[in-house]
Amino acid sequence: MHSCKISVVIPVYNMEKTIARAIKSFIMQKYENKELIVLDGGSTDKTLEEIEKYKEFIDFFVSKKDGGSSAAIASNMKHISGDYVAVLGADDWYEEGALEAMAEAWHAEQADVFYGDFNEHLPDGQVIKKSAAKVDLDMVYYQCPFNTNAAFVKHNLLNLYYTNYWIGHKDELDMASDHYLWLVLYH
Repeated sequence: MHSCKISVVIPVYNMEKTIARAIKSFIMQKYENKELIVLDGGSTDKTLEEIEKYKEFIDFFVSKKDGGSSAAIASNMKHISGDYVAVLGADDWYEEGALEAMAEAWHAEQADVFYGDFNEHLPDGQVIKKSAAKVDLDMVYYQCPFNTNAAFVKHNLLNLYYTNYWIGHKDELDMASDHYLWLVLYH
């Protein structure tokens, strides 16, 4: 049976304390049909040393000044080969079985976008569990209704977003890039 290829993209800049955890969370996924793309924005701390420890697991890596995570993804789409793309923050991580859950959902329904539950870890140690089942997509006009780190987007749609939508608005989006992505995909 065919399985979808999942590309996990980790944009990173000066995250020496957390990048290893993000990469290891990808490595521990038992799902086989996956690739890891690490896009470093020219880190000046020890991030590159941490990434180097995992180079055998990284399918594509670049380190150069890039203008932020969205710009890094946009300029490196040609290196991403998965059927679905997930963007994982360098200070975030996947729980065991995350990619397997995505693949199971894909086998059940060939959707354009999949998103799942996520846990928000607060500085005081409190964990807030957020369920994908409670997402109200109509709220996308007012807020980003789910965490981008828990989403998987069909590759061709993400490429279309970056080439046709994001590129024309990148200067005004800055911190609202994720929200704009979900608005475009919703429509």
